[in-house]
Amino acid sequence: MEKAVPRLSLQREKHVDMQIGVSFLCGTRVENPKNLHNHDFYELFILIEGETVHRINGERIKLEKGALCFVRKEDVHEFFMVNNRPFKFFNMTFSEKNLTEIFSFLGSGFPSEALLSDKTAPMVTLSPKDLKWFINKLDAAISLPADDASKRGTMLKILIFNAFTRFFSDYDEKNADVPEWLQELMENMRTQGNYIDGTERFFALSNKTREHVSRSMKKYTGMTVSEYVNSLRLNYIANMLRKSNHSITDIIFDSGFGNVSWASNQFKKVFGVTMHEYRKENFEGPDGSF
Repeated sequence: MEKAVPRLSLQREKHVDMQIGVSFLCGTRVENPKNLHNHDFYELFILIEGETVHRINGERIKLEKGALCFVRKEDVHEFFMVNNRPFKFFNMTFSEKNLTEIFSFLGSGFPSEALLSDKTAPMVTLSPKDLKWFINKLDAAISLPADDASKRGTMLKILIFNAFTRFFSDYDEKNADVPEWLQELMENMRTQGNYIDGTERFFALSNKTREHVSRSMKKYTGMTVSEYVNSLRLNYIANMLRKSNHSITDIIFDSGFGNVSWASNQFKKVFGVTMHEYRKENFEGPDGSF
């Protein structure tokens, strides 16, 4: 790993609009200046066209079109052209105060700690559809009159909030390298209609061979497909025990499990108590009764 020593230290007073707490820059890199730097603010960088190498905290990571990077204050980084080919980018810079407010609002269920502590800048690659959505939102903010800074600032803040909640809400430092297709597949399986149908639905949605999907799941998540599907079902059961007055048997069958005894045993292994005990201790449903 290279030693990351910044040549420059950028200050928020010059790179963040201090009145509204956020600024933006849209540009095309046509040369490779030596500008390894850090800064005392935060940044979201998105690659609109082309490809680049991100030198970040001593590592070099190749980025392709659609890459969205969260650069933290004190990260030491710079972007290089690949084979002297220009690339087009957009970035938004914002203050620590704004980031703290966003993470505070999202609460402990959001992976703030993982995003802030990862040794390299957290990065996701947007699908063509998501990239188009992102660019449209940027264009809407940029097209506002130059003297309407307040509204533009609000639109950019909304976009920053949406970027975190839409693209980084499931971020896990340990699983940051999970392929995009597998991330999307796992997210699609969270729909009740999918996890009810079980592992066969998982494989069908993947459009890949069962062997490849099984190996990828184990490699990137440490779980088998069956374990992942069962974890979704058990989470559904736990939430329904807390939030509904449906019978335990109905909840088990609604989750996709076909065997009450087996599902009950799996639930106790994971949650440490029986379903009845869990409901008694955590019930928040209608009328406070069940």
